[in-house]
Amino acid sequence: MQFRWTYYNTRSQNRYLVPGFQRHDRAGFSFNRLRFIIGGHAYTKDLTYHITMDMSEGNDASPLYAWVNYRIMDEFQIMAGIFRLANTRVDFGSTSTLQLVEYPMANAVFGLGRGQGLRLWGKLLDGKGEYYLDVVDTLGAVRTTITNDEDVYTRGHANNPAVVFRTIWSLLGGHC
Repeated sequence: MQFRWTYYNTRSQNRYLVPGFQRHDRAGFSFNRLRFIIGGHAYTKDLTYHITMDMSEGNDASPLYAWVNYRIMDEFQIMAGIFRLANTRVDFGSTSTLQLVEYPMANAVFGLGRGQGLRLWGKLLDGKGEYYLDVVDTLGAVRTTITNDEDVYTRGHANNPAVVFRTIWSLLGGHC
């Protein structure tokens, strides 16, 4: 939960207001982020799951992330669902682990966000290397692409999958 209290001090001398327009000071509480997270393993430690429900927008709860991962071996794992795409370093972790308040600016340009689909991935060379192959419906959004609605096709949706591939090699060793 990211809860905050804000206070806007509005003055009549404020140069951003229209001349002659006055407004009272404003204050209030808001939930910038309100999420419910559950995860773990089922039946075996090789079958893991994660669900993050986002309740920040009004009273609606929608899945932000929801995936199931099966580990055949460390070198080959299969994930299906809604997950962060394998692109920038920031997109791999949770926003709760960021050291600064905001995402880096490079993520706004190069970040692909989240997608819905399938991931084949694994750890190689005793954890010094990793690979990720994502096949998703679209980049940066989660939507249904298989539809019989012809209007979807006329608005520019080609319904082609997106493929993202990333490799990581820790030159100095350690955990990627």
